[in-house]
Amino acid sequence: MAKDIHYGLFLANYRDAIYPPPRFVVKFAKRYGKAVHECLAREQLAPKLFICQRVIGNMIVVVMERAIGQPLDFMLRFGRLDIDARLIFECLKGAVSALKREGLVHGDIRARNIVVDEYSQGALKIVDFDWATKDGEGFYPDTINMEELSKQWHRDVGPMKKIKMEHDKYAVFNVLGREYLGITEDPSEH
Repeated sequence: MAKDIHYGLFLANYRDAIYPPPRFVVKFAKRYGKAVHECLAREQLAPKLFICQRVIGNMIVVVMERAIGQPLDFMLRFGRLDIDARLIFECLKGAVSALKREGLVHGDIRARNIVVDEYSQGALKIVDFDWATKDGEGFYPDTINMEELSKQWHRDVGPMKKIKMEHDKYAVFNVLGREYLGITEDPSEH
């Protein structure tokens, strides 16, 4: 059944003798940062990636493990963040460090793209790798919504501008850390 047909995102069950059957997310996208997803999955900061390949119509099909929990923006909006914000922040810093080591960027680290499992002491998964790429090689889409989201991004983010590591750092340290989680820390130290 479609979760949101606008985004080409579906939930699927594995039909076999396993009970309860594992649930997967199936996504169709025009572009996808497979290397970035795999990097963060190795760090247990993204769902496990099973398939990422081109299919008919120059689309990419992505099959991944379903992230358990709620999006961070949902939890904050409804005051449901019952875990230490510092744990979430440390995981996000770990994600930025792992990507930096491999010369990769996510490009869209926002509270909406962070799924927090409140029952696992701050375990989180970063999702939505459509813009993810190598540092300085990819470009933001020309359809990026700057009016609605400009406060969540670095000043250099914009339509058809290069995606850079400094944008991920800004998202984690200045927006998520400072604005959402109330944690101040100097990003130049990382």
